[in-house]
Amino acid sequence: MWIAIGTQIHHEEAQVTAAQKNYLHNVAAGLREHVQASFRSTDDALRLLKFHYESTGLNDLPAINRYFRSKVIDISTLNQVGVIDEHGIYAFSNLDHHKKMDLSDREHFKVHKEGGYPSPIFISKPVLGRASGKWSFQITRKLEKPDGSFNGVAVASFNPVQFLEQFQRAGLNSTSLIGLVGMDGYARALRVGDNNRADDTLRDLQLPIEVGTSDAGNFVSSHFFDKQERLYVFEKVENQPLFVVVGINTETALRDFYYQRNVLLGCGLLFTLFALGLTFQRLRSMENCKQLQIEIANLRQAQGLMQSAYEDCLNKTNDLVSLAEAGTVAIKQSASIRIHLEKSDKDLVALEEFFDLLETILQESLRVDLGQISPDEFLFFVKKLGSDVNLDKLRELLVETSQTFHDVFKLLDDVENTQK
Repeated sequence: MWIAIGTQIHHEEAQVTAAQKNYLHNVAAGLREHVQASFRSTDDALRLLKFHYESTGLNDLPAINRYFRSKVIDISTLNQVGVIDEHGIYAFSNLDHHKKMDLSDREHFKVHKEGGYPSPIFISKPVLGRASGKWSFQITRKLEKPDGSFNGVAVASFNPVQFLEQFQRAGLNSTSLIGLVGMDGYARALRVGDNNRADDTLRDLQLPIEVGTSDAGNFVSSHFFDKQERLYVFEKVENQPLFVVVGINTETALRDFYYQRNVLLGCGLLFTLFALGLTFQRLRSMENCKQLQIEIANLRQAQGLMQSAYEDCLNKTNDLVSLAEAGTVAIKQSASIRIHLEKSDKDLVALEEFFDLLETILQESLRVDLGQISPDEFLFFVKKLGSDVNLDKLRELLVETSQTFHDVFKLLDDVENTQK
């Protein structure tokens, strides 16, 4: 999303900047055409002065004022027009009450006298006119003698205020800058916001490299004239080391872009916050799911333990059931066992008495062997005992006792098998 926003912002900036550049180039191109037309009109007046002066000298020049007054040639943008002779004396002017004065120290006189200037027309830096008392820049043509030598200068004092009024019609805002600037870094006329400037303080302007390498172009600078950053476009004046420059404050130029950019950034920020909220909720859900999985695992483990305990309890319960069943059987068999044991107890008493008799017989037999009694006495004793003992009954008693013990052992085996 932010890549798309960045791409869109870059596209919007490039689009708005291109539109502003095109607009400013149109303004600059229109002003350049106005400058060139003004210079051509001014040069027409200079050519007329040149022709008459080179043909007849000063004698025929007053008649030229009729051309100017009747507007055969328009000099409304000029403070004055005149001629400086070969000695630097301002010999003629279209102004009434003209007084001759020495202008040999002026740049626009020296440049023609010394020669070597590449263009037939010279446009000076702003100077304070000694004749008019107004700030102006001078447009001059060299006057020649029949042999081609220097014969003075035809000069026109260009009125920068009227020139700047045309700039005012460009309709730019209070932070804009429009001017006619020389390649020497001197502004011939400058309008910043609502203020017109035409004086010798407009010097050492920071010209960008593009101005010296192209006939038209643009640049952004905060050091060209003042500290305000502006988008500038320039258009070179034909056949002159001058260019028209138009600048507009970058914030003003890109106001629409800044609005679109802020809207895009605001939407991006809202979507980012929304995405972060969703991400936070997702992370919380994932954490909750993780905790739930842990709890489920714990529950499953507890369930396993409970199942194991249940099975163990079930096994023990089965053992208890078996034990209970064994106990039940044992209880059921206990009466029979008790009866058999009581019966066997009685039989054992009889057996004990019988064994006592046998022991007595054995003792008496030992006394015969020892000679303590005679055989007859022993036989008498045995017969006497034999009358008291019923051997058949004894045999039956032994059988019954054996059967009783057999039944008891069988009952105990049944109880043990039931327990298993």
